[in-house]
Amino acid sequence: MAYSADMAVEEMMTKLQSEHPERRQKLLKVLRIDPKWRLHRLSDGQRRRVQLFLALLRPSQLIVLDEVLGMLDIISRENVLAFLKEETESRQATVLLATHIFDGTDVWASDVLYIRRGTVGFYGPIEQCTDARKIPMYKVVEHWLRGELAEDDRVESEAVGASGEFDLANAQNRAGGYADGRLGGVDISTSF
Repeated sequence: MAYSADMAVEEMMTKLQSEHPERRQKLLKVLRIDPKWRLHRLSDGQRRRVQLFLALLRPSQLIVLDEVLGMLDIISRENVLAFLKEETESRQATVLLATHIFDGTDVWASDVLYIRRGTVGFYGPIEQCTDARKIPMYKVVEHWLRGELAEDDRVESEAVGASGEFDLANAQNRAGGYADGRLGGVDISTSF
């Protein structure tokens, strides 16, 4: 379903909304959504809140969220993180949140998984990588990423052949990810 259709939030997934009326009301409040909103009139941030509403409506033991914080305003972001924290505490749900927005995650996250070029660069309790939460997560990630950039620069300079020209055969893929698309490294399944 296209999220730009001319329909109201209350008309979307009506069966699911009716199956979880209390959760529906809570999520509408947490995400500050008016059920009468027409999707074609919403901002990107409001659409993201509606997408989250629909995604979180059905209770789940495993909640996987990929880059959902980016378009949210500060209040919505804090509300979502508080809701997810409550899900982990009251229902023992596991939340896997992939993000590049770190506001509020320092006090929210319990564990961190940092994927570096398709392998596990770090996996463990947040206290371990933030020096018992003395260092903001933002600074930890900045340090990791600057290390990656320094390595990229080193590899790129090595890729320049004796002729002074870029030698494509020695270059690595810098197109924003692990080229093979497989995660190598460590089995994290036992931690969930």
